[in-house]
Amino acid sequence: MIKAELLKHHPDLQIEIKPIKTSGDMFKDANLAEIGGKELFTREIDAELFNGKIDIAVHSLKDVPGIISVQQQIIATLPRADARDALIGIASLNELPHGAIVGSASPRRKAQLLHKRPDLQVVNFRGNVQTRVRKVVEKEVACTLLAMAGLDRLGLEVERHPLSTLEMLPCAGQGIISVSARSDDGAIKEIVSAINHAPTFAIAAAERAVLAIYNGNCQTPIAAHAVIDGSELILDALIASTDGKEIFRISATGDIIDAEKIGMEAGNKLLENSRGFI
Repeated sequence: MIKAELLKHHPDLQIEIKPIKTSGDMFKDANLAEIGGKELFTREIDAELFNGKIDIAVHSLKDVPGIISVQQQIIATLPRADARDALIGIASLNELPHGAIVGSASPRRKAQLLHKRPDLQVVNFRGNVQTRVRKVVEKEVACTLLAMAGLDRLGLEVERHPLSTLEMLPCAGQGIISVSARSDDGAIKEIVSAINHAPTFAIAAAERAVLAIYNGNCQTPIAAHAVIDGSELILDALIASTDGKEIFRISATGDIIDAEKIGMEAGNKLLENSRGFI
């Protein structure tokens, strides 16, 4: 995807793709929060970037920690795909029987589920998308939740039921592909700037600013989702206790040029109102 976009603007550019297997790909059954968090999906790739073995790092932005090394800079984002979560295995949360078992390794999803349905049992659920779908089909759990963007990019033909952002607020960066470079690599920044989608870049800045307030770790049930309406950016964000009993949600709006500021102010409000349960 990135290669094709770059070649549209720089047809003579020589591009080599270097696949890198990450710890997140290898430890598929462990709880992410217990073995290092989402950084497990980015650490090895970023190390190659810092060592000069690759020039750009391509990530699913939702996996990038809220605070990154000063050696690294997010320099571009592609247009955002569908940011919503989808139910797999059932059409709506209301159809789940009392005490149903739901598979999810995400503290964010777990907290929002339990806030709405405290009777549910949410169990740790990892593996690749195909594995998780298979576990639902085999009735190991009543349902699971997966990102619409991931399902669409994989072209996986599985029945899915998207949840509105009012029902399930996504994590920051969900549905966004990002490109990072070394902070001092001006030549690469100039080349890659041609593929940057400015509205998505602003959205990403706002959502990630919320994450940064909490140091962006995946153990905190935090969510942030922004949209653009004309020149205005509208941000929804929430913080919850891990058991879903406490939840605080806010909306903030402002000029798109103040995207990061909007996110920082929203994050600080979340922090202020969650001191009793985080």
